Amino acid sequence: LELVSREKRELRAEEKTLFLKLIEENLSQGAKTVDVDGQEWLYAWEVDRRLNFISVVRIPQAEAFQVTRYIVNKSLTYGVFVLGIAMI
Repeated sequence: LELVSREKRELRAEEKTLFLKLIEENLSQGAKTVDVDGQEWLYAWEVDRRLNFISVVRIPQAEAFQVTRYIVNKSLTYGVFVLGIAMI
């Protein structure tokens, strides 16, 4: 088994453990949060068994949910505005 990083860096122990679990669990796709060097990362993967290939994408968890928080805050602001107009 060869684990290769596109970023040309050594994979950390937490990452190797995650990838080996992906192979063992026989899941075709999914997402998981992993703590790497004190920072939470969100990993998403998809497995292509025909090509014996696993595609993995990672993003810092704080960035992954930044847009969601923005949309929720905008929705709350709009909701309060609509309620305020309705009360007039």
